[in-house]
Amino acid sequence: MHLTTQDAYIEISLYGKGYIEAAKDTWRLMKDRGIDALANDSLVGMVIMWGSYLNGFLCGLFAWVYLKCELCRKLPHADL
Repeated sequence: MHLTTQDAYIEISLYGKGYIEAAKDTWRLMKDRGIDALANDSLVGMVIMWGSYLNGFLCGLFAWVYLKCELCRKLPHADL
């Protein structure tokens, strides 16, 4: 139900339809396309989420390496 409502709101904002008309069109789309439309929405969201996690991890890793190298260069006798 949540995905149907979300898709209906998307149709309202894109096409300027009323809520009932958008909900009927969304329900018709789900019946015609089957579970494929739901699976695509779910998979795309998951890929974007894991991509952002990976991006954050890599940024943190590069910042840590950069700061460690800068500190080693400024303090040559420090054991880090």
